[in-house]
Amino acid sequence: MPSSCLQLVPSYICDVLVIGSGLAGACAALSARQQGAEVMLLSEGSTFSGSSFSGDTWGLGTIGPQDAADAQDLEDTILKVGSGVADPTLVHTLVSQIRPTWEWLEQAGFHLCHPQSPEQQEYIPCFDHTVREWRGIERDSFKQGFATQFDNLHLTCLPHRLLIDLICEDHRIEGAIVFDTHRKRLELIAAPAIVLATGGVAGLYGHHLGSDTQRGIAHVLAHKAGAHLVNLESIQLMEGFVAPKKNLVFSEKTFRYLSLDTESGKQLSQELLEQRSTHGPISARTGDSEVDKVIAKEGKHGCLGHYANLPAQLPELDTHYFQWLKETTGITTSDRFRLGIYAHAENGGILIDSYASTGVDGLYAAGECTGGMHGVDRLGGLSSANCMVFGRIAGMNAATWAQKHRTDNRLSYESPMYCYPKASTALPLIQDNLDRYALLNRNREGLQICMSSFTDLWDQLNAKQVTTDNIEEVVETRIAYLELTCAIFLVSTMDKRTSGFGAHIIPDR
Repeated sequence: MPSSCLQLVPSYICDVLVIGSGLAGACAALSARQQGAEVMLLSEGSTFSGSSFSGDTWGLGTIGPQDAADAQDLEDTILKVGSGVADPTLVHTLVSQIRPTWEWLEQAGFHLCHPQSPEQQEYIPCFDHTVREWRGIERDSFKQGFATQFDNLHLTCLPHRLLIDLICEDHRIEGAIVFDTHRKRLELIAAPAIVLATGGVAGLYGHHLGSDTQRGIAHVLAHKAGAHLVNLESIQLMEGFVAPKKNLVFSEKTFRYLSLDTESGKQLSQELLEQRSTHGPISARTGDSEVDKVIAKEGKHGCLGHYANLPAQLPELDTHYFQWLKETTGITTSDRFRLGIYAHAENGGILIDSYASTGVDGLYAAGECTGGMHGVDRLGGLSSANCMVFGRIAGMNAATWAQKHRTDNRLSYESPMYCYPKASTALPLIQDNLDRYALLNRNREGLQICMSSFTDLWDQLNAKQVTTDNIEEVVETRIAYLELTCAIFLVSTMDKRTSGFGAHIIPDR
């Protein structure tokens, strides 16, 4: 192991460092700043570059209980759909805080949309059995609203920073190491409280929806610091467009209008398509995954399809979807297109409690990178609700912690200056293996081939390191380690789950 090191001292000092600027990170940053904390909001891309604000999904909505009776039913339904994996305490916290969080956002000047026809069946959330209270989120409006709040509150945003490491001593957070991708330098940010809001792990797949930054880096660093990971194998798989434009979400509500042109000529019953229209993510629990298997069998170029038997009067939600589809892709209801299977959201992640704490002093987490409040399947609209609710909770509690535990200005960090010259090949290899063996085509033999490939890569990373004075090569190698570690976590949990279970699709063995 090379011995040369780069010595770092704090480039920035704050009370609360929020890492990730999607909906969860933005809510956490605003909440912490309202508590009086000095807050820095860090993002790998530009500010508000998280998947919540990306344009690859046609809409962003959130659900909540209509009244006290509905709140209990919603909790019960989450636990039932979660098949015993969700934590009842976290579920209660989520449900009980949805409406107060909506009110908090509205008081801050954010506009939440109300449906004109909330009774229509299209507003029944994925995997749910009844209509809930629904609110829509307009991305551009929310981004502008957060930008205005941050400017008024003098909240510091640090875009184009890549998380490299967490500084943790005696089970207590002291800061983070990040890489400024514009100025090409490592930076130490001293902070007694950190909120991780970095999204899921779908970016480890080549075929994924959402931000490319969702590669599980924070998951691995949180685990290294002492946090626990749960339910990683329940990564959501769902249909998306392959052509004429790829990496765009397909609306599950329109499966009922879908006609597939498969090479085998296999026809799907209308009853099966109607059932498949009730949920977006693929599930082993619902008995309709035959639709998804037919699409998957058409390969990487996608399954040819078109819309047929559209009603004269489309439901409200479908109307919004088809308008978005035409504006985004040029596809009209009379055009043909190709669909494929993509990795999307993550139902598991970093385990938190009702205070959004990871169990490591000063380390909090919120949003898609967390687990515990969802099970093997997740109701539609609860991802955004989770981001809002636990983002707000994380920010408040991180600020409270920081006010009692001030930053150590003498903090320092040594970064070893070594690299693996072929580190840039790591992520494409990871993505290729996960696409081949860990999408809808999971089986034990494939997962073991995948793990063998990852083990070989791990050995190469460790055996072929050289010293370097190029900081970008050092960072590239560090990121390759973290991505590979998360991929190993992911595949090992899939292999341990020996039967199909919700979002985990695998032949029983």
